[in-house]
Amino acid sequence: MNLGETRISDLFLAPFRYFGDPGSRMYFGYLLSALGIAVFVYLIGREGRGNKSISGMIRYIFPLKIWLHPSAIQDYWFLLINAVLKAVLIVPLVLTVGYSVFSSVRSFLYKFSEFPDPVIGSIMTRDSSALFYTLALLVVGDFARFLLHYISHRWSFLWELHKVHHSAEVLTPATLYRVHPLESLLFGIREGLVFGLVTGICAWYFGSMLQLVDVLGINAFLFVFRMAGSNLRHSHIRVSFGPRLEHIFISPCQHQYHHGGQPNQFNRNYGSIFAVWDWAFGSLKVISRQESIHYGLPRKELGQYSTVWKCLWNPLKSIGRRVRCFTIGRKNSNGR
Repeated sequence: MNLGETRISDLFLAPFRYFGDPGSRMYFGYLLSALGIAVFVYLIGREGRGNKSISGMIRYIFPLKIWLHPSAIQDYWFLLINAVLKAVLIVPLVLTVGYSVFSSVRSFLYKFSEFPDPVIGSIMTRDSSALFYTLALLVVGDFARFLLHYISHRWSFLWELHKVHHSAEVLTPATLYRVHPLESLLFGIREGLVFGLVTGICAWYFGSMLQLVDVLGINAFLFVFRMAGSNLRHSHIRVSFGPRLEHIFISPCQHQYHHGGQPNQFNRNYGSIFAVWDWAFGSLKVISRQESIHYGLPRKELGQYSTVWKCLWNPLKSIGRRVRCFTIGRKNSNGR
């Protein structure tokens, strides 16, 4: 009985734990850093001209037409839904997949590969091996996020799920969690694969020297990225890094452009941290000037995502139709 009560309590508290968990983008430290950057943007920007004021700053950062927009309300519901889903399913899935891949990779390397060159191994200190492992997790993980994102826009079955995220008509930090539960499962599998693969290889190579350079228990590089205003990517606060840096890192402006409602917008800037993946795949869009962006999907599709229930159910219906058409097409082809 106590166990059941604990589980119910954990589910109820799961969304609130986001604000105290450095592993979550809703961690209060990341939100405060984004707020600080937003204040700076207001003070140096054109908003309010020379008549800067506390009330003007509050209206600029927290406009009610955005934060209380029906689309934003949906985002808050999705935050609650995915927090519970993460506690019940995603975390166990990541751990299971990650450990399985880690064990398989490490066993394979020990069985079919010679032990790493002892000369090279002796050069690597505990600090340098930790730095390599931490950076490898960041780079491989970011590329995996880019690749799944890229495929989600190009494979119709995955696009039906990913449309939920792109149906947001306004952007707030909670829009990050506007994700269909099935896509959340894909994210969990991706995280487990990356962690297991990178950790398995590094554990085989570095052995007992393997450790993570972390801040508050998470990847130090990821911590810096999140403290550098990552939550502004899903917001109305426009921050550009300039043409040169935007060939290396994805700025908030670039991700906001990705949320535009036209194919020439949402088929650009798939990256999360690094822009080099988009640069290599030809999908990079550098924000050379402030552009007016209409967020969301084309208007003829928005009605399919006007409620949380529609966001959850309609993608499944669309995938079902595609599966039936595909199955019928194959039967007709075989019938010939």
